[in-house]
Amino acid sequence: MQHYGAQALTAEAIRLSASQLLTLPLPTGEAAWEEAAGLVQEAHGSADRIGLLIRAGERMMAAFGAEGGVLEWWRERLSATSPPSTPAPPRSRPRPAPR
Repeated sequence: MQHYGAQALTAEAIRLSASQLLTLPLPTGEAAWEEAAGLVQEAHGSADRIGLLIRAGERMMAAFGAEGGVLEWWRERLSATSPPSTPAPPRSRPRPAPR
């Protein structure tokens, strides 16, 4: 991903095209991935939106087996956002076929 750094509008943003996203690996921790997805859905319209999204980020870190400063980067950006005005409807998300 480092060679796509200039694609975003700011130095702190990440912007990838759909074809670039397809090259990224899927998480191997399926249970943690499913839990994170549920937390993200629950966060829409919730009074505890930021808390739920932070928990989702923690579960995604576990799903990818990741460590490091990514979660702090995520938390900093979440605290600067405001909640959406209306809740999004729940969506089913199909799991992509393995390549």
